Amino acid sequence: MLFIYWFYLIVGQTLAQSLQTDKDQGGNDDDITYIMDTNQFYNFTNRPDAYTIVKFYTTWCSHCKILKPVFQEVAGNFHDENLAGVSKINFIEVNCDVFGNNLCSSLPGFPIIHVIKPSDNTIESHEDEENKKVTSQEESLWNKLLNKVWATKVNRNTFIEPTRVVQFEGRRDAPTIENFIRTIIAKDNEVAIIKTVLNPTITCDSMDELCQLGKKYLEELQANNILKRGTQGYELVGSNNSIDAERSKLNNIQRNIDLGGAGAEDAMAISRVKNLKFLYALLNHLEDSMVSQVRDEL
Repeated sequence: MLFIYWFYLIVGQTLAQSLQTDKDQGGNDDDITYIMDTNQFYNFTNRPDAYTIVKFYTTWCSHCKILKPVFQEVAGNFHDENLAGVSKINFIEVNCDVFGNNLCSSLPGFPIIHVIKPSDNTIESHEDEENKKVTSQEESLWNKLLNKVWATKVNRNTFIEPTRVVQFEGRRDAPTIENFIRTIIAKDNEVAIIKTVLNPTITCDSMDELCQLGKKYLEELQANNILKRGTQGYELVGSNNSIDAERSKLNNIQRNIDLGGAGAEDAMAISRVKNLKFLYALLNHLEDSMVSQVRDEL
């Protein structure tokens, strides 16, 4: 019994020191949250209204030390957008020296960056943001660690669907990581618009030009007897090559757009290219959904 006591005492002091180091060396705490317990981690990653960018690291990893200021720079680059409400992106760091057995056990190495997409379901928060801050300040690290050692609290929200997790693989510099995050968010936004376009019961927002463009394009495809509305979604009327033919038309139009203009002309050309790329993505989504319908019927 005495051995067990000293074992947990030593382990607890080591983990407490590690967590305290995270707090002391946290850098810009306005942009990055340093995870102190697993409930806090899942409260972030299971939010329906925000993306969560997670950096998993260890204190002994040399690449982790190099990534630290880069990750802080990326988080800072999204700071103004978060304040303005343009996007909601939370940056968090997980010390795998502390949470290795539960939050980091499946990772192939360190450091690892995950972009976790918003949850589809509304997750009930255990505490509001203010209460979490007060609790974090008043509850001693030692008590938190003892709770971790002697009991495992089962939480129905301690699960992240694999489809929501995208792992970063590339150069660990700020522009590359930032572009990776923005690309994922832009693609998600595009898919959300496409789903609205394909749902006849939903009307586009008056300010959503891409959505209105997509609805109009679907009407044209139906008027030209390329698509028809079925019970399971849209179906092809003619040949299976109809979608390919439409894609070729869009490609030809895009190739003939001159992007070398000046001022307003160039802006208009860029806008046209953006619209064509959206319609191209809409066709791809349509084709994929029709393939899925056929597979389900089989």
